Order: sequence, then structure tokens, then C-alpha cells
Amino acid sequence: MRRLGRSEVLKEFQPLRDEVLELKQQLKDQRKRMDQLEKQLKQARSPVRTPKLKVVDEEVAGKVRLGAASIKRHRLRLKLSQREMGVLLGVSTQTVVQWEAGRSAPRAQHRAKLVQLRHLGRKEVKALLGEAAA
Repeated sequence: MRRLGRSEVLKEFQPLRDEVLELKQQLKDQRKRMDQLEKQLKQARSPVRTPKLKVVDEEVAGKVRLGAASIKRHRLRLKLSQREMGVLLGVSTQTVVQWEAGRSAPRAQHRAKLVQLRHLGRKEVKALLGEAAA
């Protein structure tokens, strides 16, 4: 009697077992595909290249007054968006926003680049942006 009951139960559960095995295989395949896609995404992401600005001595840059209003004024004079200015300086858009709002100040290396931007014209800045995009 027991043997007969056991064999009947196994017959009932066999399709369920097969389905579970199939689902496990699908999960394994999906994980493998996700890993491949993540690798492709990492390869596709290339770091944003910062265009080369002429180097200004950090001591000289430290003496130049750069307030929030002057940073914004020079950005608007060059007709740059905050994102474009960030690309030129090698910082994020949010960093430029913080500088212009006066919530943070540029570090010495960025101050030097800002001082250099003050001496460039619109055409030169657009050329640098084109260089960064290439």
C-alpha cells in the first residue's frame, strides 16, 4: 500500500519538478545575460575627456578673486551651460551649481582653470568643447 501511494505521489509531482528545473535553468541563463550586458555597459562608458587648458600657476590663481557671482558672470559671458562649463573644468554639473550658489568654493586646481577661462573668448571655448566631444 505504501509503495503504491508513494509512486502515485511521485507521478503527480514529476511535472512540477520538471518545471522547477526549467525555471532554474532560465534563471541561470538570465543571470549570465545580465553579466554580459553589464560588461558591455562598462566598456561603452568612457570617461569624459577634459580638454587641455593652458596651465596657470596655482599661486597666481589663489590671488585672483573668484566669487560665486564672478563664476556665473564669466559662464554667461562665454554663453556656456553649467554642464559645458563642468566639462571644460573636469567637474560635474552639480559642482558648478554649488559654486555659483556660493555653497562651495573651487579647489586650487579648478581655480587655475577658471582663471584661464576668464582669458578665453567664445570661439576658443567652443573649440575646446569640440575637442572634448571628439
